[in-house]
Amino acid sequence: MPTSLTVLNLLGPFSFHFDSLEALNFTDINLREWSTPGDCLTLLRICSALVGFSAEINTQSSIFKCGTRFPTTSTTDSLVSFRLRNTGISPSVQYLLQPLHLLGLKQASIDIEWAKLGDIIRCLESSPDLEHLTLRRCMESQGVIVLDIVLRLTLRSEEQLCPNLKSIALYNFDLEGCDEEVTCMVMSRWYPENSTRTLESATSDDCRLVDVLGLTYCCDEGLSLHIHNIDDD
Repeated sequence: MPTSLTVLNLLGPFSFHFDSLEALNFTDINLREWSTPGDCLTLLRICSALVGFSAEINTQSSIFKCGTRFPTTSTTDSLVSFRLRNTGISPSVQYLLQPLHLLGLKQASIDIEWAKLGDIIRCLESSPDLEHLTLRRCMESQGVIVLDIVLRLTLRSEEQLCPNLKSIALYNFDLEGCDEEVTCMVMSRWYPENSTRTLESATSDDCRLVDVLGLTYCCDEGLSLHIHNIDDD
């Protein structure tokens, strides 16, 4: 693999052979399908100038033993955008997120699909400067339910998970009956107690929310709010 390349855009099937490579100069990586957790972690580790990383993990190509453990991988300070998508339900995303530390992320965007909620919360706990968060079709696990994400993202004096978020987008979550909790989450960020307001937009798509009228005042003051359910079509 030429070390002088700065952009890598691959559509599978493909395979990597890193051999003895210790550093690459990629600033943007986009892997569409057929990625493996091991390849993703290696690229994140050896690409010190990386700004944007996007990968789709194909469940049929990501075959590895369930006991597989990867070394802890810390992303570089330059990384701004991180997107990870699974093309189906499998442990692949879980095994990538567990050893991944995103402490250096600033002005970042995380867009994750088909991951376990427990792993996502751990990921967010190590990303205090996150500004944009998108979650799609995530799975309950490890005693963590969908509502827990909403509660953890609600700013309180004792809970400050990702306090600098500018946008929150949830897609295909079953939040039926959780209208009050979602309203409280958004309002806690629109009217923060001990910090400056950073939230600009909130999106819920097919999350079965029906009564968020309490957010009307936030919208009147400039919040960009998008609530959509398939049943509305």
